[in-house]
Order: sequence, then structure tokens, then C-alpha cells
Amino acid sequence: MCSAVWSKESQNADSHPPQPCYGPIESLQFEGEKRSHPDYLRDVVNLPLGSDCDSHTLEQARQALMDTELFRSVRAHSNPSAGGTSITYTVAEKFYWIPLPRITRSSDGEIGLGGQLKAYHLWGRNHTLDFTSEVSRKDEGQGNKTYTHEIDYLAPRLINSNFGFSLGALWKDSERDLYVGPSVVGEANTEDQGGSVRLIHWLSEQRAEERLRISYSYRWNEREFELTQGASGGQTGGSATEFSVGLHWSDVHYTEYRRTGRQAQAIGTLSRQALSSDSNHEHLLLIWREYKALDWLYLDNLNTQVVLGYSSNNHYGVEPFSLGGSDFLRGLEDNSDHGYNLFQANIQYLSALKPTPTLRWGGFVDIGNVFDRHHYDLADIEYSLGASLRWKVRWLVRTDIRLDAGYHPQSNTGKVYLGTNALF
Repeated sequence: MCSAVWSKESQNADSHPPQPCYGPIESLQFEGEKRSHPDYLRDVVNLPLGSDCDSHTLEQARQALMDTELFRSVRAHSNPSAGGTSITYTVAEKFYWIPLPRITRSSDGEIGLGGQLKAYHLWGRNHTLDFTSEVSRKDEGQGNKTYTHEIDYLAPRLINSNFGFSLGALWKDSERDLYVGPSVVGEANTEDQGGSVRLIHWLSEQRAEERLRISYSYRWNEREFELTQGASGGQTGGSATEFSVGLHWSDVHYTEYRRTGRQAQAIGTLSRQALSSDSNHEHLLLIWREYKALDWLYLDNLNTQVVLGYSSNNHYGVEPFSLGGSDFLRGLEDNSDHGYNLFQANIQYLSALKPTPTLRWGGFVDIGNVFDRHHYDLADIEYSLGASLRWKVRWLVRTDIRLDAGYHPQSNTGKVYLGTNALF
């Protein structure tokens, strides 16, 4: 009985009552849009004046606004009359500018100090500027030191267009451990300078159906390498350039407290000496994710992710995939092993706490391993399990505080992770 009641409350928390809408759309208005440009909002909902209106179209446009992740909530109101329907969308905006001194601790115990400017929804058009300047040290501030200056600009989709773009620039000075498989064989200082350009092409005409897009990327980097101790393990400096093409499909939708749906990505990368790179290699990454609403308890989800990776080589002699840490096999020490092939699966159950649905608890199982070149051995699989807490910070854009405690039975080790972004 209790489960049935909770399931009904879960549905009510996610659902919105249908609004009557028929005949032509007479007027379209927005309320609460202090920083959102009206042209951007009209472009997202895509409800031209004079077009036919129905309840499904009205709800689809409301969901399209929620799926931008820029608003805490969106409400639709309609006023039918003999000549048609007047529509009003009321949005509750988030905080979009976050300039702040940066004192951070990553999920893997890396301490950072510096400054950061995160500006979401620039010009009221969903553009994003992210500038970071910091010094960080691993191992709770006792390990290798890294200086980072990075700037990224993203315009995911221009108004009245099927195209978007992103630009990025990076300077990084790092102290590095040099690995061969799971073993540290030396230490080095590296200095990186690079940048990236990406073109995004949406294959869907309407914002409410933003499901399929292609991305074309070009990235370049120059690395200076100085061996300070031990052996290089085959790692070097030099020039790296690569071209990537990605196919991205998504049917994921966001409510006030959770997300549901599925998404898939396939990203292929090519690097060639004939194109000013010091190495030749191909890289392929396949990703599948599903966020399934269960409603067994209260606003609960079963989220799954499967990742397959292949690389024939990599820049600077660095093996591209690593095992362990907050992103892969929680509970196992970061960089426990390295390889050129990857299999990863994550299963996460989350349920909201009543009466505070922004807080969620749950458990997870991580499965996978990294392998040598041209080699997959699915009989050689590592796994970990653990418990999670999540806090959805509704007034900030794309910010979830996560606390994970993971245990790796094969090595009898455990770790606790604290971060500000969801794993997937």
C-alpha cells in the first residue's frame, strides 16, 4: 500500500496538468524571464502565431524549455477563446553567473586553489563561458602540482539555425607520474599549450525534438617534456593534432528533480603525421546511457551506462584509458592500471528522500577493465560496489553534489569521493 502511494506521489511530482489548447495560437508570452532573451525562448518552444494548438504541443514546448537545464521550473498556462488560444510560459530562472575564488577538492583528493568564472546563458541565449586559473595538487595537497589556465566558449545552437560551435584554449604546467600499466616508472615536468574548435550540426528542425546531432572537432596541443626522475616509460613531448567526428542521439528529458530517457554517442578520432601530428592513431568511443524512472519508492531511478573504447596508439606515448578513481571503478585507487582498450559499465539506483526531493540516496555497481592493444578479455573483469548521496542544487546550472563511498572487493580497498557533477 505504501509503495503504491509513493509511486503516485512520484508521478505527481514529475507531471504537469494538461492545459486546454485548440484553434490557432493568438499570442505567446513569457513571464519570469529576467535574463532570458525572448527570441531565444520563442526559438526553443517553436510555436508560431497562427499555428494550430493542442495540449500535446503545449506540453512538448514546456518540456523543451526544461530540457535546456536553464530553469528550475517551467509552467504552461493557456487561455482559450472563440478565436483561438493565448499561451503564457512562466519560467523560474537559475543563477547563471558564478565568479568566485576557487578552492576545490576533486572526487579523487586533488586540492585546487585559484579563480573561476562560469557564465551560463550568456546574452540570454544559452551560450556558456568557462574560465579557470588554478594551481592544484594531488594526494590531498601533498602530491604532484599542476598550474592550469583554461578558457572555453560554447554556443550549442544558434537562434534560427541548426548549427552551434565551441572554442577552447589551454595552458598547463604539470608534475607527472609516468606509468607503464599499473606501475610508476618515473616522474616528469610537462608544459602544454593547445586549443580546440568544434562545429555542431543538429539534424532535427525543432528544438522540442533535439535528438540527433553531428559534431566535427579539431584539437591541437604542443607539449614540452622534461624527465626528472626514473625512466620515461616511452612517454615524450611534441606536437599533437587530431580530428574527431561524433554522432550523438538523445531522448533524455529533465524534470525538476530527475531525468529520464536514453542517449547514445559514437565518437571517432583520427591523428596523422601527415597532418602535423607526431603520432598516427585511431580512437573510437561508444557510449550508451539510460535513465529509467521506476517509481518503486519516491522519484527513484535506475541509471545505467556502458562504455567501449579502442585506441591504436596515443599522443606522447600515454596509454589513453585508466582504471580506478571517481569516474571508473569507484573504490579502486586512481590510475591502478592503463591500457588501449576499455570496457566500462555503471549501474546506479537513486531514490529521493521525503519530503526533500532534491536529496537522493542510493547504491551503485561499477564493472569493467582496461586492456592491452587489440585485446579484450571479458573474463578479466574488475568490479566495485558502494553507496551514494546526491544533492541537486536547483538554483545552479548543471550542479549536483555527489558523495560516493566505493568498495573494491578484489583488492579489499575502499574510497570516499566528493564532487560537484554527476558521474553520467
